[in-house]
Amino acid sequence: MLLPRYWEEGTVALDLLYRTRREWNERTIARFSRLLGEVSNWAHCDELSNHSVGYLSEKFPDVTGRELLKWAGSRNRWARRAAAVSLILPARRGMLLPLAFEISARLLEDEMVQKGVGWLLKECSKTVEREVVFFLAGRRTSLLVLRIASEKMSKNGKDAVLGRIAK
Repeated sequence: MLLPRYWEEGTVALDLLYRTRREWNERTIARFSRLLGEVSNWAHCDELSNHSVGYLSEKFPDVTGRELLKWAGSRNRWARRAAAVSLILPARRGMLLPLAFEISARLLEDEMVQKGVGWLLKECSKTVEREVVFFLAGRRTSLLVLRIASEKMSKNGKDAVLGRIAK
């Protein structure tokens, strides 16, 4: 077992892990894949993926990107959520947007991870709102994803995304 049994201890362990990030290399993502198998709640999933894997995604985008694509197709719902949530910080900086859209497309209809996908698209919309509107326009997805993705959009962007619901 890699993660401690109790929630509080797991949270502290993941925080301590993140503090070692300067020592990480391209092989670290494989360790995180194994650790992700121990995740059993959204808080630990987001703590690991948003900060730690997000950092790795920026530092080693090719290696991490390949792993995130595998996670997006996993049977493990926490791995699928992590695939999306891991790209939130890079997307906020306008980085790895093609990968963010590719993973979002794979997970849009996945009920177990839609909040994470919506969150990722919301962060993408901060730098490339038109692309997010265009991305969502041609896809079938839930109201939940549309609402979360459009939270930070301009009025025109929100109207374009949410207006299709009223029809």
